[in-house]
Amino acid sequence: MFRSYRTKLQAAFVLLALVAIAVTGYEASVGASVALEQSTHQRLAAVRDAKKRQLERYFRDIHNHVLALSTDESAIVALEEFGPSWKALGASEDKRKAALQRLFLAENPHPAGSRELLLKPSGGPLW
Repeated sequence: MFRSYRTKLQAAFVLLALVAIAVTGYEASVGASVALEQSTHQRLAAVRDAKKRQLERYFRDIHNHVLALSTDESAIVALEEFGPSWKALGASEDKRKAALQRLFLAENPHPAGSRELLLKPSGGPLW
C-alpha cells in the first residue's frame, strides 16, 4: 500500500493535519462552551440584581405606606372599630364568611362585574 517514502510522507502530513484540525476544533468547542456559560451566569446575575432592587424598592414603599397609615387618624379609628364589627358578624369563621358573602355579594346592588363599587353595605349596625 505505502511503497514509497513520498506516499508515506504525504499520508503522515495528512494525518498530522487531521489531528491538528481535530485538536483545534475541540479547543474551540471547549472555549465556546466556557464563554457561553460565563455569559449566561453574568446575565442571570444581572437579572437577579435587578429583581433584588425591585423587591427592596417595593418593601421600602410598603414600609413607608404603613408608616403613613399608622399616623393617619382615620386609619386608627377604623382599626379600633374593626374589632367589634368583626365580632358582630358571628361567633365562628363560617358564620362570618356567610355574613360577608351575603352583604357584599348576594345583597350587592351592583352587577357581577362591578361589585367593588359597593362602599358601605346595608344591614349592619356597625358598618
